[in-house]
Amino acid sequence: MNITYRVKLNENGLEEYQKSGIILNNLLMLSWIILGSLTGWYFRPLVAVLYFSFGVIVVYVMHPKLACPKCYYYDKWCGMGLGRLSALISKPSDSKYFNSFSGMLVIPLIFGILVLIPLAIYITWIFQEFNPIKIIIVVLWLSELVYGNGIVKKKKCSLCKMEITCPESALKLT
Repeated sequence: MNITYRVKLNENGLEEYQKSGIILNNLLMLSWIILGSLTGWYFRPLVAVLYFSFGVIVVYVMHPKLACPKCYYYDKWCGMGLGRLSALISKPSDSKYFNSFSGMLVIPLIFGILVLIPLAIYITWIFQEFNPIKIIIVVLWLSELVYGNGIVKKKKCSLCKMEITCPESALKLT
């Protein structure tokens, strides 16, 4: 399927990402969701189940349905492989609305919620009794947040055809 792109593309961007990078990016994303869920588990087990479910639905259902149909990588291997997933669950859309439709405005907010929930729990932990397992979870989660959602995402975004117009681009945050 050939879609006309009316948004400015990064001419140096990759046509498709390597599968090894896609696997790494998904492992990092899943580890972030799992560590956030572990945080919820120590707070309330139901919070862990809800957080994990919410994280997986946002990343692997909502994002491919809302953002990916308008992306250059629709039905291609993007940095997360979601372009291929999107082609299985949705139809392509006109990309001229890529960075202005409500879904692209909501997705960063939802990802922000995935950060704020564990962060709020970590703050409550400060006022509770010391537990080395909680400290390890906090350190791992923060490390993954900085590495996976910072360093790796910045590299992934720099190689993306859509990084110029994408509101999720890590390059816009630096």
